[in-house]
Order: sequence, then structure tokens, then C-alpha cells
Amino acid sequence: EAGSLVLHRESTDLGSLLPEVAAGYRSQAEQAGVQISVSVAEDLPALEVDPARLRGVVANLLADALRHTPSGGSVHLAASAAVKEVVVTVRDTGSRMRPDVLARIFDRSPDSPGSGLGLSLPATWCRRTAER
Repeated sequence: EAGSLVLHRESTDLGSLLPEVAAGYRSQAEQAGVQISVSVAEDLPALEVDPARLRGVVANLLADALRHTPSGGSVHLAASAAVKEVVVTVRDTGSRMRPDVLARIFDRSPDSPGSGLGLSLPATWCRRTAER
């Protein structure tokens, strides 16, 4: 927001990035009894993004999904192509957010003691959805 973040954009393949992030959490998932799966559409273009920042966002979402998914559950990372955009999805079989909390998921709340994304994401990066 302050304009001080410098992005180091480079051609990035989500077909490699998502499985790499998932691999970093496999041990944690196995210990928790949660299965991680990844699917990436074959027709995805390479993206001009900062791979370190994108990896951090996906890792944050994956860690949150694992924290809220009970043993025997699953977390699925996916990337698909849509008209003029690429959609990255993290779905889990964990507990659902209350509707009043979901409506404020991207609002800043620095003194909130509860779980949250811990990210300030531009609205263009995210779609608010009731699905998990």
C-alpha cells in the first residue's frame, strides 16, 4: 500500500511452483493425517510474477488450510486458466468460516487474536467466495 514493495517479476511456471510449495508441507500434512493434492491445467501460460512473493502467498494459504483441516481430511491446490486470468485455488475439508467472518476476510484487523490470512491482498488478486 505504501508503494515500497519491490517486485522481482520473472516468467514463472505454476506447474512447477505449486507442487514445490505442496512438497514443503507434505511432512506436516502426513503428521496431521491430511492429504495434499495438486492439479495444474495443462494450458496455463507462464506468468510474469514475483515467484518468491507468490510462493509465500500460496504457502500462507496452504498452512492455514492445514491448520484448520482435521485428520482424515484433504487440501487441494489447483491452477486453471480463465479468460485473461489464471485462477489459483486452495480448497480444504476443514471447518467453515462463519458468514460474518467470511465477509471481512480481507479487512485489516491487526489486533485480532483469531486465525486469518495474515495478508493484505489487492482485491484484484482474490475473489471473495463462500467456498473453501
